[in-house]
Amino acid sequence: MHTGWSGKKCYISEVMGKPSFIEGKIMDEVLSILCKSMNDEISIEHMKGREYREYIELWVHEIKTPISAAMLTCENNGYTDVLHELHRIGGYVEQALFYARSSSVEKDYIIKQIDLKKLIGDLLKKNAAFLISNKIKVVPKAEGKVYSDSKWLMFILQQLIDNAVKYNAKTLYFTYIDRTLTVEDDGIGIPPQDLPRIFDRGFTGENGRINDKSTGMGLYLCKELCKKLGLKISASSQNGVEFSIVFPENPYVTFS
Repeated sequence: MHTGWSGKKCYISEVMGKPSFIEGKIMDEVLSILCKSMNDEISIEHMKGREYREYIELWVHEIKTPISAAMLTCENNGYTDVLHELHRIGGYVEQALFYARSSSVEKDYIIKQIDLKKLIGDLLKKNAAFLISNKIKVVPKAEGKVYSDSKWLMFILQQLIDNAVKYNAKTLYFTYIDRTLTVEDDGIGIPPQDLPRIFDRGFTGENGRINDKSTGMGLYLCKELCKKLGLKISASSQNGVEFSIVFPENPYVTFS
């Protein structure tokens, strides 16, 4: 018996005992044929999914080059409005890439100890022109070591920065206490009735509909990636929004 197969109906012929009577043998043969056909179909779908993810990754890497070139041109010539729109395009491209990869995080990660101060510094450096053009002050007080994958964590924090800018924040705070990284802004906040659903796939909420800038995918991806990385993310809203990410005590993470 193959471990993990008992809950999948397409493997029923693999886990059943072989019958000794003629009617049972006929039924067993029929089930084997049906299960093989189903497994072949599943394999084809898996292959299609893998090919699609590979195409998305290739497309993203190709499109990043002209976007980066255009952003550099805008920075050098002071085209702040165009730079802002290019940053949004770049964000959506990143979302597409990470969404395509999100179903197989466990195959594309390296859990190790991360210096939060350095990681956040690199993230802010990458976003410097974007934050300056939107007149956002950043207070980075997060210092400490955490266990995670730096690439996926950078993506999660990027979504929180984009959210702060999108909803009119003027100050962004990063703090780290007792294995909890807090990202807080002083933007327009989240209505109480929307707060329980902000991590739902495709949910934009009242503010997202008013501003017409939200896809409802950024926070959904944050939640999904945090679950797979063994992190816990939550949000509260009083004056602005406060996101909290709790890290594990050690690198031995169990993926869901």
